[in-house]
Amino acid sequence: MPGKSGHIIIKNLVEMGYAGAVYPINPRAKNILGRTAYPSIALCPETPEVAVIAVPRDMVPDSLRQAAEKGTRHAIIASAGFADTGDDVGQSLDNEIRQIARQYTLRYMGPNSIGTINSHNRFITSITHNVPLPVGPVSFFGQTGLFASGVTRQLALTEKFGVAKIACLGNKNDVDEIALLRFMADDEQTGIIGAYVEGTSDGRAFLQAATYAASRKPLIVLKGGQSRAGSQAAAGHTGTLAGDAQVFSGVLRQARAVAANDLEDFFDLLAGFAHGPRPRGRRLGVISITGAGCVLSADAAEKYEMQIAELSDSTVSRIRRVCPAWAPVRNPVDMWSAIEKSGVEAAYREIGLALAQDPQVDALVLIITLFPGTIFDIGPIIAEIKQAAPDKPVVTALIGGGPEENCDWMIAAHRGGAATFANPVQAIRVLAAMAEDRPED
Repeated sequence: MPGKSGHIIIKNLVEMGYAGAVYPINPRAKNILGRTAYPSIALCPETPEVAVIAVPRDMVPDSLRQAAEKGTRHAIIASAGFADTGDDVGQSLDNEIRQIARQYTLRYMGPNSIGTINSHNRFITSITHNVPLPVGPVSFFGQTGLFASGVTRQLALTEKFGVAKIACLGNKNDVDEIALLRFMADDEQTGIIGAYVEGTSDGRAFLQAATYAASRKPLIVLKGGQSRAGSQAAAGHTGTLAGDAQVFSGVLRQARAVAANDLEDFFDLLAGFAHGPRPRGRRLGVISITGAGCVLSADAAEKYEMQIAELSDSTVSRIRRVCPAWAPVRNPVDMWSAIEKSGVEAAYREIGLALAQDPQVDALVLIITLFPGTIFDIGPIIAEIKQAAPDKPVVTALIGGGPEENCDWMIAAHRGGAATFANPVQAIRVLAAMAEDRPED
């Protein structure tokens, strides 16, 4: 029935272009969205690799058992109402599905798992309507359905970074953050790993898995439930004990994972690492359309232990070509006078190339305020800068501007190869994280 979870899952698979076989199970329907429906899984023409279960909670144990008896050994349980409710019935059902899984050696994600996405083969089990994602190196998981619903729409709209895989763990009765860390560390399609973790049942195993993952790929971790109120909310959310925040922070430091401050910071860090490369040092070249951007960048550089690079004489001479004779040239570069003399596009191109090719600069920050007269396609310029200095990351930062032109800028920058941030302070915070513990070439 349209609007029901099972119907939405099938609709997503069809509309996303998943090429594998899909077998809807429904005792009252013969066809769902062009796919033959079967009254029970036992009547499917072949054994499904994965059973996606989205039925009322009291029907889950029987559905899981039927799938297991058919020979299916993997399941995603979208249904909620188990340990997350705190009631005796939910706990009893929880125990029953655990026993079934052990009996048949079946691995499952959930219950209360709102969705799993593989952008490469278009496999999707989200129970909310989705749109195609840009394909790329970032995989992330967590105990939240947000990752397979609202977040996917935002990523599709802004193209913030390309996605490989997304997993919403739900109550993580079986497949948990430890299993996902190890899987994504070895997954060839995953280049950067993000994890939202509310708590873990085995701290030692989590440390080992996080250390292993972070030794192979950048690992960004956001800890939920750090306050007492947040810990209580986590217990009500997925039945998880959040654990001590300070201990968890120490675990992340020991594993050499990057700790995110909040959800926006989490996705900003993923974007920074996705667009890469990691800076070879901590010296910044900064171009700003406004003097405030220069000052804020200098403050942020000191706060995050980065440095404003000393420009070479040849770089200063190159910049002077697009500036009025009276304009002072220093880093951070206040480029408004260059825009008035040479135009916004030429100013950004010439100053950006000059800074990027300066051996004293390890990373480049482009700051813009968009309004009539400063709007242009930044993508080709970023691509040109990255071609001229492929070993240096380029990021952009927005100050002010309207939502439509800012969104257009972000998409163009991302396509050119640069992550974009809401302000220069956040841009430098991300570059600082990328520069930390940089692996030797």
